[in-house]
Amino acid sequence: MMISTKANIAFLAMPRAASTSIEQALLPFADIAFKGFPRFKHINLSIYNLRLRPFLTANNFASIETTALFREPVSWLESWFKYRSDPKIKLKRNSTAGLTFNEFVAAYLMENQPDFAKVGQQNKFVMTKTSACGVDHLFKYENLDGFAAFLSTRFSHEFEFEQTNKSNLKATDLSPELRKELEIRFAKDFDIHDSAH
Repeated sequence: MMISTKANIAFLAMPRAASTSIEQALLPFADIAFKGFPRFKHINLSIYNLRLRPFLTANNFASIETTALFREPVSWLESWFKYRSDPKIKLKRNSTAGLTFNEFVAAYLMENQPDFAKVGQQNKFVMTKTSACGVDHLFKYENLDGFAAFLSTRFSHEFEFEQTNKSNLKATDLSPELRKELEIRFAKDFDIHDSAH
């Protein structure tokens, strides 16, 4: 998470959505930077509103706006699947090595998810207490050029972001039945992604 008082913006780093690339690009311009440890790096909107916004308001920065990227839900799960398949992963119970993507998604859809499928939900990262998307400027992850243009205007600096750790999997690798169940169970994620810039 990065905050720039000059650009009047707080970047909320959604996991598995180019957060490292953007973090590196914004770091020289940040007044406040939370990075490294995932619980700090990936502060969601609720924690920001509860812990950081009052501090900023008390220091005359109440007008700071929030921005974030939101990834197409199947692509987001693909990224988690690939990330957790790395043989160097520290917690073996989180590993997806040896699993198919269909098996991973089926586990994600379980009421009692196994550890390797516990990756959270994108919608909860950007939601307010009233169950509305509360990020001021939400962009599709797939629209990195548009996001870079937005930040370039805010910072008066040209930004370009690379999509690192890009998955070679395709949505077609997911069975139609599992995709349909995902679309029903996590309709909010699909709706938020559709409405993002």
